[in-house]
Amino acid sequence: MSRKYYIAYGGIALIIFLVYLPALSNGFVNWDDQLYVYENADIRSIDARFLKLAFTSVMVSNWHPLTMLSYAVDYSIWGLNPFGYHLFSIVLHAINTLLAAILAKKLAEEAGAGENLSVFIGAALALLFGLHPLRVESVAWVSEKKDVLSGFFFFLSLISYLKYKKTSKALPYALSLFFFIFSVMGKPMSITLPAVLLILDFHPLDGFKAGVKKALIEKAPFFALSVLFAGATVWAQASDNAIASLDPYPMASRMLVSIRALAFYIFKTLLPINLAPFYPRDLSPSPFGAEYIASLALVIAITALSILLLKRSRLPLALWLFYLATLSPVIGIIQVGSQAAADRYAYIPGLAPLILIAAGGGRLFKRRSGAAAALAIACAIVLGALTVRQVSVWKDSVSLWSHEVAVYPDDAPIGWSNLGLAYKDSGELDKAVASYEKAIEIDPNYADAYGNRGVAYLKLGRMNDALEDLSTAIRLNPESAELHGNRGVAFITTGEYEKAIGDLSESIRLSPSTAAKGYFNRGISYKALGMNAEAVSDFTRTIEAEPSFGGAHNNRGGAYLRMGSFDEAIEDFSAAVRIDPEDGAAHYNLGLSYLKAGDAGRAAASFTNAASLGIEQAEAQLKLLGR
Repeated sequence: MSRKYYIAYGGIALIIFLVYLPALSNGFVNWDDQLYVYENADIRSIDARFLKLAFTSVMVSNWHPLTMLSYAVDYSIWGLNPFGYHLFSIVLHAINTLLAAILAKKLAEEAGAGENLSVFIGAALALLFGLHPLRVESVAWVSEKKDVLSGFFFFLSLISYLKYKKTSKALPYALSLFFFIFSVMGKPMSITLPAVLLILDFHPLDGFKAGVKKALIEKAPFFALSVLFAGATVWAQASDNAIASLDPYPMASRMLVSIRALAFYIFKTLLPINLAPFYPRDLSPSPFGAEYIASLALVIAITALSILLLKRSRLPLALWLFYLATLSPVIGIIQVGSQAAADRYAYIPGLAPLILIAAGGGRLFKRRSGAAAALAIACAIVLGALTVRQVSVWKDSVSLWSHEVAVYPDDAPIGWSNLGLAYKDSGELDKAVASYEKAIEIDPNYADAYGNRGVAYLKLGRMNDALEDLSTAIRLNPESAELHGNRGVAFITTGEYEKAIGDLSESIRLSPSTAAKGYFNRGISYKALGMNAEAVSDFTRTIEAEPSFGGAHNNRGGAYLRMGSFDEAIEDFSAAVRIDPEDGAAHYNLGLSYLKAGDAGRAAASFTNAASLGIEQAEAQLKLLGR
């Protein structure tokens, strides 16, 4: 491809970047971003422990070590400033747009299109892919960085495979395999890439001429890795209870939802309106419902038409197979989560209808190039405007979930519940309670809404209401570590420490990998009951998980002080002061520890620091010391 075409495609990528610039002012949202970034202590350092954790453990219900490593790199550069996280995704999406253009041009050339036509098809696909608002969720949501990261290596793998087929050299084959591995480590959904390679052999490469057996042998390493990665994915999601059982989602229901999903993404590609972060799933879909009958009819029609057109062109069937293959992991047969569909799932599968549209534009380009170019520009303007509007939806949690409840006011209790969380975090507790009540009105058995309302009541000081809601939530979802942990905190607030210890112990049992907060709160309960050795043990576990948690050092120091272990207390309070030099209580406690240990000079220095930070008791201690 000549240099001017690279410049043209690069210009389109730059346009994509500029369209997404408003996302740089977006913040984090309260939907998985806390798990991946702003409450995730694991990404705070890139060391041997973290690398082992990323590659051998389940993180946020998935095995995606490359994605977790990228978050750790982001944190090392930007800390908790969302600007940098958004910048990475926007830049990578713009690069993916460039790669999509290159890939489309190469495929068009393999199909026999001339250079100018191939360049146009590549440019048209780049505009459609890069600017389509269905991409916004993958780009503007920090937690979905895995889409753009995995997509980057997915495109590179396909481009390398095309190079291999053209040259028969080992290096591009090895690179294709290498990029495939990285793509899966970004997001397991790309395990379907080996099937895509076979589809490319079917069209446009005509790779089956040498025999199907040869083609399969050629892909054997890809398929072997795909099976391995698929097993790792199922293990990760099953071990974190992310895969739904057949009880609430029977197979017949899953089949209907899957057929609907196949039509859903095509519909949203053609008419990208009312996009939402969460599309509610009908728990009891009827095969005679108009939506499902229409979806089935569309699937049958596309399949039949693709087969009927085979003599004229293999492209429709190849694209249909690509669509089915790449979408298959998230179609709903294996139900992960409770959504019926998700915009993010269309990042790669959505290429299929867009390539078909770009190819159709190419046919117009052959006859009337000016009209085709004008149509492409018009589509780009419309899609760009819709994308800018959709990016604003992801500005913050209130904006996100306000949009959700506007689209699905009576069907998605998760929207109201998460909107309540957003209001709670902004201190608008009355609005939070009202949102939770709406969620409960929609679904009286929605445990999260009761649990979240219970936490809001806790902050409002309505302890009886808080305990009632949290107990209801636990009855509805007894396996939730978070609910037990929150009720434990409520019992601490009411001084019922034995009950708190029971709940917190259950929370720790249910989720030992995320139990640092549970150990800390249980340590508080033990300390309140005078069980200082048990408190020290729990605070130690918290510190092992979060070494920079000053509160854990401060409380363990207090337990040591009560036990007469003054050296250990001094060490802990000194750590708390290093972590937060503005913590007046830690300075005061350090002074007490030095005083108990017989070091009046250092005690006075600590009391002086505490007094300067507003601790009145420190003034009294200084007077007793004659300072």
